[in-house]
Amino acid sequence: PLGDVLFTQSQRGQLQIAKLSPIHPLYRLATAHISSQAYPPSLWARRSLFYLGREPLWVTEVFLPTLQMLTDATFT
Repeated sequence: PLGDVLFTQSQRGQLQIAKLSPIHPLYRLATAHISSQAYPPSLWARRSLFYLGREPLWVTEVFLPTLQMLTDATFT
């Protein structure tokens, strides 16, 4: 698995954090399959640079709303 390789066989470099607005392409991708009623005003994301040997690898994570928030918006 990717996590195992990243945390045991690589070196972590730069870390970037961003607050994504609804116009950001990653926000739109992350919310594509949830009800528009559950859209949060923004999403947090981080991007980490790892080195596998000498090869750089960027890993981007977008943090979604909680499941409770999604469930409440879907069934109300």
